[in-house]
Amino acid sequence: MNTHYSTSSHSSWPRQVKSFFVRAIKELFRSRVALFWSIGWPIGWYFLTMALFIEVPEQVPADQVETVLSSIKASNAISFGIFGAFTVSLVTFANNFTDDLEAKRYRKLRSLPVSPSADLTGRFLAGTLLGAVSFCSVLVAGYLHGASFNPRSSMSIPITAVALFLFCIIGMSIAVLLAVVVQKGEYLTAISNTVLMILYFITGFNGASPRMIPEGNRWIVNVLPNSLATRMQMYYMTDFSVEGTGLTPPPVPNGIEHFALLTGYAIVLWLGSVLVMRRMMYYGEGGE
Repeated sequence: MNTHYSTSSHSSWPRQVKSFFVRAIKELFRSRVALFWSIGWPIGWYFLTMALFIEVPEQVPADQVETVLSSIKASNAISFGIFGAFTVSLVTFANNFTDDLEAKRYRKLRSLPVSPSADLTGRFLAGTLLGAVSFCSVLVAGYLHGASFNPRSSMSIPITAVALFLFCIIGMSIAVLLAVVVQKGEYLTAISNTVLMILYFITGFNGASPRMIPEGNRWIVNVLPNSLATRMQMYYMTDFSVEGTGLTPPPVPNGIEHFALLTGYAIVLWLGSVLVMRRMMYYGEGGE
């Protein structure tokens, strides 16, 4: 595969970012496999879960069943939307990055005046765009299935978008760290999928069903990044207070401290991935 980068000595940082972004977005959106795992996979899981595992508790009054069910559908659509975004930002992104390692493309990049941060920023923007497409696809599927989304204020959608952006940064930063350590596509696919599924299940479907977790450990759904981002979005986009939706306890996170925690994860992991990219891939011999 040809590699096209604008990497002359006269290239500015924004131009390099654009070059990496355009190349990554073409590879991601042209890959039928990537699109299946990014869009078809989470939508399939949403419908499978709703058909086999979700039911309205018996104690819910008959006249509230439809309201509760629409809220449950909305919560699960957000949960699987984050699942899809995580699949993109962790598994798909890691495999895309590993393709470059295995093709020895960093031999060429190291000989050019390329900024490691421009490389990573371009890739991250492309991954975030596909992650957003994946997330929105599941929400649209849920809406068509009867999910009821109820933004609490005019800031609910911007906050939801920022939480998604931060979570994609977290996922892609972890992907870079895994890819640099493993450097083998066949192993990386298994490892990244394992990480994805472990985090999904130990947090009770990304925080949608905290009752799956032993009572004394349910606090983790408001701490681990995947369930923290999901539950923040649930608070701002659904009527979680409807009795029977099963989102509490613990309380659904909605404070500035929860937003700060998610932001902190993103900043620390992004800085770590930039450092690794610089030392291992551009000033070291990563991928050799």
